[in-house]
Amino acid sequence: MRAAWRLAISSLLARRLRTGLLASAVGLSAALIVAVACAMASVTATIESRVAATIGVADVRVRDVGDERFDASVIDIVRNWRDVTAAAPRSEAPLPLIPPNGGPASTALGVGIEPVEEAALRTPELAEGRAVEAPNEVVLDMVLAEELGVSVGDTLGVARFGDPITLTVVGVAPARPFAMAVARPEARVTRETLSRIAPSKAAPLRIDIALREGVEPERFVELRATDLPQGVLVETTARVTSGLGDTVRANQIGLAIWSTLAFLAAA
Repeated sequence: MRAAWRLAISSLLARRLRTGLLASAVGLSAALIVAVACAMASVTATIESRVAATIGVADVRVRDVGDERFDASVIDIVRNWRDVTAAAPRSEAPLPLIPPNGGPASTALGVGIEPVEEAALRTPELAEGRAVEAPNEVVLDMVLAEELGVSVGDTLGVARFGDPITLTVVGVAPARPFAMAVARPEARVTRETLSRIAPSKAAPLRIDIALREGVEPERFVELRATDLPQGVLVETTARVTSGLGDTVRANQIGLAIWSTLAFLAAA
């Protein structure tokens, strides 16, 4: 073995220019691969972050075939399914908000969530403040906050019959893209709060579901299709149908192949 090492060292020393060029080529190839890998990882992380903020990380969704409200008992059915790690129901109802100065009410689209489950599936984008965590808290769309003339820490009244309800503004969401901005501005509260404001519309409109890692969403949908009441269906979300995961995996395979070719070329 020592003779082989001496022979190899002698050969390298005899061809110093070639040895230097080879070492430089290998070093540059390694540096380039590391740079490309870091860039791809950064791009992938950015895309996944944007997707998580926009449509969440839910794999499947439960909804009514006509996009109507369905019985709240379905929430318990879904949470008892095997392989479900999080299930976040959502309710919607008109939410007439009264500004602090007592001016005319502005009607928002009240979105009722369950904070813990919602946080497990979606990272909300906020211009200031924090997400809703407790009853009687509200996060406003930026357009709605400007219309009402409020900011984080202010309180709003709710135009309704019965006992008065006051909401504290804990966060402001950034303005939505133009395609979404044509819809009514949103005001996010807990489902408990929304049920007190509009009891007849507190039933869920959909349930977003995250599955255990390794479970195929399409197969899961096939297995659970008959577990729900008539008129309620389970389907994969846009995150799955968009093929984002397949694209990321394809990029990783391409990087591995490209890295191997780069080292072979340097050698």
